[in-house]
Amino acid sequence: MGSFSSVVDVEKIIEQFAISGVLQLVEPVAQGRLNDTWMSSWIFDGRVSRYVHQGVNASVFPHPEVIMESIERVGAHLRALGADYPFQTLETVRTRDGRGWLHASGQRTLWRTYRYIENSVTYDATRDRGIAGEAGWAIGMFLRALDSMPTKGLQAAIPGFQNIVGRYEALEDAKRRDLVGRVKSVQELLAEASAGLPLAQKVSRIMNNPAYQRMTHADTKLNNVLFDRDTHGAICMIDLDTVMVGSPLYDFGDFIRMICITSSEDELGAMGRESVDMDLLAAAAQGFWRGIGASYLHDEERAVLADMPAVLSHTLGVRFLTDYLNGDVYFPVDSPEQNRVRAVGQFAVAASFLSGKRDIEETIERARESAFSAWSNTGCIV
Repeated sequence: MGSFSSVVDVEKIIEQFAISGVLQLVEPVAQGRLNDTWMSSWIFDGRVSRYVHQGVNASVFPHPEVIMESIERVGAHLRALGADYPFQTLETVRTRDGRGWLHASGQRTLWRTYRYIENSVTYDATRDRGIAGEAGWAIGMFLRALDSMPTKGLQAAIPGFQNIVGRYEALEDAKRRDLVGRVKSVQELLAEASAGLPLAQKVSRIMNNPAYQRMTHADTKLNNVLFDRDTHGAICMIDLDTVMVGSPLYDFGDFIRMICITSSEDELGAMGRESVDMDLLAAAAQGFWRGIGASYLHDEERAVLADMPAVLSHTLGVRFLTDYLNGDVYFPVDSPEQNRVRAVGQFAVAASFLSGKRDIEETIERARESAFSAWSNTGCIV
């Protein structure tokens, strides 16, 4: 897991949060690449309750207080919607002196605590159309619910995170500096990276239109949706660290690129091109439309929806390649070539999405028609 805290340190940190009962167990959770995550179990009045504790990675999030302020505002807004938002909302636990988070003595790390949502499960990948549809619905509803949230004063946790053209500029900078002498060995990959820039520029002009900017999740992996372990229904959006003002096109593209390619990032680099699972895409897109409703997206945004999975896959490949040239300083690696292999895989995924673009466009539009037809037949307001 690469934890940066000892169990003893974590216990001391946990005890500073206002949790009732007697602490029974603290154990690490292998979840995500960036933050240090632990689970604690407590007994109070004969009942066991659990909590999730995270140390926010200060190297990735240099201003973690900004993250927590956004998370608390998002949570308050979603809870205020009541029945209009049919999902649970992450609930933070305050410290014993009333703060929403704390800095451990002598550490840069910000620590936070969430109530654990019992009987929940996450999936890194799925071949189940029902799960894909539920995830799309949860993501779409999350975006629509946040559309009414005041954004004045909100700051981005990672400035420029959705600036996809900026990712290509960062690659050019890494190429120029060649800090670890790897540029010569990846000339073909660099050419493949540059080939994706025109499409990135095209969609960026739409994404950056001020009239289209609104609250986004910005990390819509399948495993950032919690599901009920028994019913397999979506119950909560999690990992809100990157919630920020941006483009919903980013969220759609990131979600679809993950849901329709079921191999892992590390497997893809050794496999060559993998086909897009159109059945999963159809289910995911229908769920997404069900969530956002008929009037959320502008026509210009709808026109490039089918481009977004390819753009986001290619951009991730650019990020992996940039990190490879910089000496693997952002994405954790298990071998010296891992980020290069990951870049190869993501460029292959982007090529798969581009080669099937016409089918993808038709599938997305059919999913939209199907979602809205189902709603109108049941009298739902979209």
